[in-house]
Amino acid sequence: MKLNTIMLTIAMSILAACGGGAGGSKITISFNGTSVPLDVKSSGVYPSTKTFSMTKDGETTMTKAVNHYVALSNFEMETKGPVTMGKALTGDGNVRVTFQIVGDEGTDEKAAVKTGTYAAKCDKYNCVDYLQVSRFTGGKEEKISFTMSKAEGEIKITSVTDDTISGEVNVSEGQHSVKGSFTAKVTTKR
Repeated sequence: MKLNTIMLTIAMSILAACGGGAGGSKITISFNGTSVPLDVKSSGVYPSTKTFSMTKDGETTMTKAVNHYVALSNFEMETKGPVTMGKALTGDGNVRVTFQIVGDEGTDEKAAVKTGTYAAKCDKYNCVDYLQVSRFTGGKEEKISFTMSKAEGEIKITSVTDDTISGEVNVSEGQHSVKGSFTAKVTTKR
């Protein structure tokens, strides 16, 4: 194991043991075979509209659904939208998990997140559309984007208020996984 990986794991374990984080968020990431706890210090939820098109017998049909982008990090991040929440990591030990969940057919960015289960493998609606893990270690940023068609598991949204969403994530693909509970602040409202 590289010294930076060992130091990151020890530092993250100490932070998690000290009880930091946002609303009891306790997530463990398996990242290239290394277990990394994520003590959430900053979070954001950003709504948008996702458009789907399907062509059958020469006819194209367009549908849409709300898409909520969620970012959870162990550092203070700017939460104005997906671009700012997804900025390249530059601080040693920085860790971020981002995911998108797609809602009901016919909804748009004005629709709130709904409680329920969003499967990793599904067709279009009420599912996990995207999951990425990023960390900065050894002087560079490492990213793993899960291939959702090969991933197993789900994200459950258990509570929704005007200001937060809470739930559980349990998604894995091969040797990579993200598991635990989270609370994220709704930072952008439409």
